[in-house]
Amino acid sequence: MVAVYLCVSFSVSVFTAYTALNAIEIYRTHTDAKVKRFLLFLFALNIGGGSIWCMHFIAMLTLKTEGADTMPVYDVPLTIISWCLAVAFVYAGAFIAAKDDFFGASEKEGIEIMKQRITMKAMMKNRNHLKFLTLFLNPKYFILGGVAAGFGVGCMHYLGILAIRNFDVEFQVEFIFISCILAVVVAAAGFWITFRFLHWRPSLERLRILASVVIAVGEYLFKT
Repeated sequence: MVAVYLCVSFSVSVFTAYTALNAIEIYRTHTDAKVKRFLLFLFALNIGGGSIWCMHFIAMLTLKTEGADTMPVYDVPLTIISWCLAVAFVYAGAFIAAKDDFFGASEKEGIEIMKQRITMKAMMKNRNHLKFLTLFLNPKYFILGGVAAGFGVGCMHYLGILAIRNFDVEFQVEFIFISCILAVVVAAAGFWITFRFLHWRPSLERLRILASVVIAVGEYLFKT
């Protein structure tokens, strides 16, 4: 039964991540500000409320009390707050990450941005790999977005654990610190994939599917 819960939680994480990436693809090409805000919220709803929150709570069903086949019992208000935190902070992180210079830019605009960012020496040295080089230029928005989203994900995770009423939970500070750092790294990497990497190959459906799996794996690494 444990394997079933883990498979279901991972599948939900991949599916909702894929839905979120498709929402961002529409966001990238849309011009109406209200629609773009809705699509960004839809992204946060799927990543924060689905790929992260649902995955977390489905996987937590694998917990059992010692010597008994008893599933976790949750405090409802804390559980709802944890969902709201996940969605809100992922939205904030995505809003920051979407300010990336290259996101939404046409190929011609991307080349102009690239010329401003890369020195002539670097262009001559890497002229055969310029598009690859731009994948890693000016990642500050991904990092800042990752800090915001990672903080929210960390709060959601530990608040979700504190919401369990029929388990005694003990935390180790060093592991909390490591998990929070990992949450920021995973979130920043997820935003980089979403707003920079996929932007260069928006027509490749299999690339979005692969990216969804990578994002889900990253979230599982944080959880474990």
